[in-house]
Amino acid sequence: MDESMTTRQPDVLAQVLAWRQAHPQASFAELEAAVEAQLDQLRAQVLEQAVLAPPATAPARPTCPACGGALQARGERERRLTVAGGQQVRLRRPYYWCSPCAAGVFPPG
Repeated sequence: MDESMTTRQPDVLAQVLAWRQAHPQASFAELEAAVEAQLDQLRAQVLEQAVLAPPATAPARPTCPACGGALQARGERERRLTVAGGQQVRLRRPYYWCSPCAAGVFPPG
């Protein structure tokens, strides 16, 4: 895992232990729910960072998946996806336009 990714991620165990200290009478089910909430947040953060990391073999200029033609850059767009646990992942990536197909393309990452 990338060093920058691990340093930005919250220490899930430390947060759960702090929660446990604040809730000494919590049941096992409540503790489990607190753990799941922390893991849901961590999952969303890891997915967001992994998707936005440039792939090792990124093409210099993307091509249209439909016709194979060169795409024209049209700035950046943002998408929000909901992942497991109801957490939102924000993806901000380049948006491209294919003139022959008259379609916009938000390339996978």
